[in-house]
Amino acid sequence: DVIEVTVTPFINGAPTITHVDVPVNSMTLGDTMRLSVVAGDVDGTITVVNFYSNGVLIGEGGLTEGVGAIYSFDWTPSAAGNYDLTAIATDNLGLSAVSDPATQVSVEPNEAPTVGDVIVPVSSVSRGSTVLLSVDVGDADGSVQSVDFYDGGVKLNPEPITSPSSGVTYTYEWTP
Repeated sequence: DVIEVTVTPFINGAPTITHVDVPVNSMTLGDTMRLSVVAGDVDGTITVVNFYSNGVLIGEGGLTEGVGAIYSFDWTPSAAGNYDLTAIATDNLGLSAVSDPATQVSVEPNEAPTVGDVIVPVSSVSRGSTVLLSVDVGDADGSVQSVDFYDGGVKLNPEPITSPSSGVTYTYEWTP
């Protein structure tokens, strides 16, 4: 009797990966953006997903817990400009796939906040009396984190003022 055996060689298939998903296509320098892709491998496992900006490695993505095969990376660009973002998924046998097409993101420079004149409601104040200092502050491309009042080079408020008293007006009760 003859037994015939057919051997089919195992051919490793490359993993699959989506284009890099971003929440917005424009951001301000200094901000952080979460990049994400969906990657999988039908005949193995994904061992690493690396993210690239203009072809330069910016970091390794982590598997998002409880969300399936989504890999993400929090990116904080170091310079303003236009960036093409891609990712490469590599499987347990070394085959890789590149996300395509590249996702384009524009990073705009951070504009300085605007600061109005400090308003002092009186022309003089006696030692031990309190005067309310106020100033209007804005930030067209972000938000104001804190305000400090100075007399020359001397800081008047001991802690940064982190919330406006109303609208965009920050105040401080100063006692000389």
